[in-house]
Amino acid sequence: MHQIESAAAAAITGLRKAVLPPAAICDSPLVPGIYFNWDSETSTVDVSLNRPPGSLLSFAASASPPPRWFSLNLSLDKARFAVGDVIGIVAELASDEAGALPLFIRSARDNQIHDTPLTESLHCKDGCGISTALYTVDSADPLAGPTAYHTLVIQLPDTGCRLDIRDLRIFVIPADRALRTAPPTLASESC
Repeated sequence: MHQIESAAAAAITGLRKAVLPPAAICDSPLVPGIYFNWDSETSTVDVSLNRPPGSLLSFAASASPPPRWFSLNLSLDKARFAVGDVIGIVAELASDEAGALPLFIRSARDNQIHDTPLTESLHCKDGCGISTALYTVDSADPLAGPTAYHTLVIQLPDTGCRLDIRDLRIFVIPADRALRTAPPTLASESC
């Protein structure tokens, strides 16, 4: 099992068992490793938490004016990714509105922070559905290379939203066992 699978599973299990506060506070962990983040300098964001039976996390968010960013973050802890590793995120989501939730992984290494935007988003359908996003680590990605501290960032609509995350799983298929999720390019191949 890859290090991020263990870290994500522990945080998600903690969230499922936790007694949640009625509202989220920017950068304040709901449980260790899971927190909301937004541009609190230029916007007021209200995130009301709720958890119906069978749900992992349910919330309603509103913002005024729209923040420059609004996200749900999941710490993946320290890990190393090899070129060709496939990262998978699977979520069961329910929402009042259809839409995409873009993803990126933030990597902190040597006092520097770099983001790797994932090519696939999680998709909310009107109602409930399961969404999967796969990403093949490329040689040019900040993900590739020496061990770093990684965080999965789920970008939320800046105008607010209602979202019920019923389940969430993260997995890694090692490069030597994975097929690419996108065709290779000259830039993606290491020399």
